[in-house]
Formats: sequence, C-alpha cells, structure tokens
Amino acid sequence: MLLSDSPSDLCLVRLISGFKVSKLGFGCMGLTGVYNDPVPEEFGISLIKYAFSKGITFFDTSDVYGPRTNEVLVGKVNYLNTFNMAVSL
Repeated sequence: MLLSDSPSDLCLVRLISGFKVSKLGFGCMGLTGVYNDPVPEEFGISLIKYAFSKGITFFDTSDVYGPRTNEVLVGKVNYLNTFNMAVSL
C-alpha cells in the first residue's frame, strides 16, 4: 500500500485514552534489531519522521524489543511532541 502525499487522507480513530491517531500505525520492532541488525539511530529517526510526514501518528513500541529502546528513539523525534501522537507501551 502506498501512502498518498496528503496526510489527511489517512483515517483517524479515537483511542480509549482520548487520543485521535491514524488507523494505520508504524511498527517499530524492525528498528531495534528483532528481525535484523539494529538500524543506525539517524536512519531510524528519518524513518519515523517520514512516516509522520505521511500522516502516521500511531507508533507501536514495546519493551520486548529492548528496554525502552523504541520509545527513546521515537522521543528523539522532538517535533512529534507538538502534535497528537501516541506510542503504544
């Protein structure tokens, strides 16, 4: 599936917590070496920024992938904090 150039084309869903996030999420497991070698931090950040620029506002993370490794990486993308974004724990 290719994303359109317009982030507004992605449908939003309201979570129990009240956040509105994209129905399509970004799974962060591949960033920290579960399936492969971990990607360099700069590359991981650029992937997260690209997904966000395409309207993804839900980033699936877990301590199973490494203790807070994905959450820290997503947190380093500072401008996400100014928007409605959710990270699963």
